[in-house]
Amino acid sequence: NADLDEMLATIDSMCAKFDEIYEVRVIGGEPFVNKDIHIVVEKLTAQEKIKKVAIFTNATIVPRETQWPALRHEKVRFFITDYDALSRNIKPLIEGLEKRGIAYVSEKANGWTDCASLEKHNRSTSGNEEIYAACCAKNLATLADGKLFRCPFAANAAKLQAVPDYKEDYLVVDGASREQI
Repeated sequence: NADLDEMLATIDSMCAKFDEIYEVRVIGGEPFVNKDIHIVVEKLTAQEKIKKVAIFTNATIVPRETQWPALRHEKVRFFITDYDALSRNIKPLIEGLEKRGIAYVSEKANGWTDCASLEKHNRSTSGNEEIYAACCAKNLATLADGKLFRCPFAANAAKLQAVPDYKEDYLVVDGASREQI
């Protein structure tokens, strides 16, 4: 849900700040809801510092013909979560990927993991440390609104304004409209 120009500027800023980025994950729900997602992927694959671009999809939307060329890159790999009837376009998506020689993995959904809830838990510091130590997503850096968070839960909580804005919780990667840390 970001402006295309802002996303492209953030990619430039992120690449200027890091020596190497092993993998960037393009996620949704369904990333192809964004009609310009191929432009973002093209920008990501053009960056020497970015080694891989992983696109996570639930196969509800198949890329348009005009989007395929940007997706056909050696750095790109699709990860398809098959939710049976909800993944209504899985067959045409896989056919499109195979036709164009684009790498992919397709797996059945194994259910849903309820990892957290946005509510006051009244945990002690040691209780929070235990939760953090066991967290499955604590090392999945997540870029949201020009800020790089350590994990997707922190990014989502900040976006929803469910937690206070602690500048120690993120790095600012796009300095155009935000104060640098």
